[in-house]
Amino acid sequence: MNTEDTDYLSRWFAKNCDGDWEHQQGIKIQTTDNPGWHIQVDLYDTEFEGISFPVYSVGDIDTDGFGVRCEDFKFNAFGGARSLPQLLALFRKFVESGGKNPLLD
Repeated sequence: MNTEDTDYLSRWFAKNCDGDWEHQQGIKIQTTDNPGWHIQVDLYDTEFEGISFPVYSVGDIDTDGFGVRCEDFKFNAFGGARSLPQLLALFRKFVESGGKNPLLD
C-alpha cells in the first residue's frame, strides 16, 4: 500500500478536526460482502461540502474495478477486494483537484 496516500488521508482528517467536526463527521473504511472495500469521507463543514457528482466506475467493481460518487455531503469510493490502495489514491486526487471527480480527467 502506498503510505503516502494513507498519510495524506490522516493529514486531511487532522486538518478538519476543529473540536466540533470530528464529533459528527469522520471517515469510514470498511469491507463489503462482494468482497471489496468502501471508503466514505464526510465532507460537511469542509471546503468540499457542496460538491456532488453521480456514480462513475471503471472495470468490474466485484473484481478489480472501482468507482466513486459524491452526494449528501459524502465522498464515496468503492471497489473489489484488492482496490484499497486505489481508493485512497482517488480521495487524494479528489482533494488535490479541488473536488473534481477523480476518475474524469
